[in-house]
Amino acid sequence: MIPRLPPLLIAVIGGASIYGIKYMIDRTEPRALGAPGSHERALKMLQHKLNFQRLGIAAAVTGILYTGYWVYDSRQHRPSPAVIHKQSAEFYQDQYQERENRLSREREEMKRVQNEEERRKQRQSEQEVIAMKRVLSESNQIIK
Repeated sequence: MIPRLPPLLIAVIGGASIYGIKYMIDRTEPRALGAPGSHERALKMLQHKLNFQRLGIAAAVTGILYTGYWVYDSRQHRPSPAVIHKQSAEFYQDQYQERENRLSREREEMKRVQNEEERRKQRQSEQEVIAMKRVLSESNQIIK
């Protein structure tokens, strides 16, 4: 993970890199130029141009990668409701309301399922009692 640097240090690094690139360009540019119209000069100019294209592509890819990392980091380290400082009183009242509503709905659903199960078991036991009475009455009639 890339550490978060203070803004002043970032500004110093950015300035140093800009001046470093300018210094490198100033030192390499005269060497890349040859006598006007020479084949050697054209090859050096082409190589010089390709190097800068590669540098631009590398800078763009690096920027895209850093943007992806920044998006990932901002999603992973966003502040939780406990550390957000808001002055409105309704924020603190509604902070856990969604969780409480969900829990109450789940509780009601569990009670409803339990009541249905109890009613089903009650009907089943009543049917068993009726069946037992019928069997007993039939056996009593056979015995008499």
